[in-house]
Amino acid sequence: MPIEIRKVVRPLKLSEFAQEYGDQVIEVWVNPPRAKRAEYARAAFLTRTGVARLDAPVTEETPELDEETRTKIVAQIAEGNEGVFAYFGELWSQGPDVSKHLTSAQVKDFAVRCMEEDQALWSFMVNRTLALIEEHRVGEKKG
Repeated sequence: MPIEIRKVVRPLKLSEFAQEYGDQVIEVWVNPPRAKRAEYARAAFLTRTGVARLDAPVTEETPELDEETRTKIVAQIAEGNEGVFAYFGELWSQGPDVSKHLTSAQVKDFAVRCMEEDQALWSFMVNRTLALIEEHRVGEKKG
């Protein structure tokens, strides 16, 4: 009998971030395939390296960026961010209640709101999601 590999979904309890979130839970897909994880790694790399280039101090070795270069870097960051939003939109949309599924646009809107109102919430959700994936990959906290 062949064994079908299934999506494994685990709860991300927002009360672990702050009790004010009560029983709100995000259903997280914790066993995305390697290709999907590679897409995320590429997107995160584009964002991270782009931001680092924009934030680099101006020195003799790293002169001020011209407008064309700055525009290319901003486009690189936007591309990376879109990939990140799509990745988390897919990971966070695996529960049985489709009304709780998120599009990449909704994830982007949420991320923007978090940056304005509570950066720690976005960091928690991203870091906890990645931790749940890693826990699954190394065999921790099977439930």
